[in-house]
Amino acid sequence: MGWVHPMIGVHMRMGLDKNREAQRLPVSYYVAEVLRLRALFGVTNVYVCSDDKKAVAKARSMLEQQGFSVFTQVKVPDIPSAMYASSVLLRGVRFDHV
Repeated sequence: MGWVHPMIGVHMRMGLDKNREAQRLPVSYYVAEVLRLRALFGVTNVYVCSDDKKAVAKARSMLEQQGFSVFTQVKVPDIPSAMYASSVLLRGVRFDHV
């Protein structure tokens, strides 16, 4: 896939059903954490994924403005929230083995 390692991985839980599992955090929170990790480790490659297309786009924009190379899911699937726990979500994700 042409990914460059090392890489920071970010999974933003934004779906409506996630309110029961954990507190939903704004995209800016995840971006701040990536900035903190860059300061600690010097990593500038970031993989961003979420069940929310807008969150992925916003994170990508914010991180690219900070000089990161951003990698994302090939396609964020449009699926009903009842299917979030199924393997359907994995169809749009490509894996990079090191």
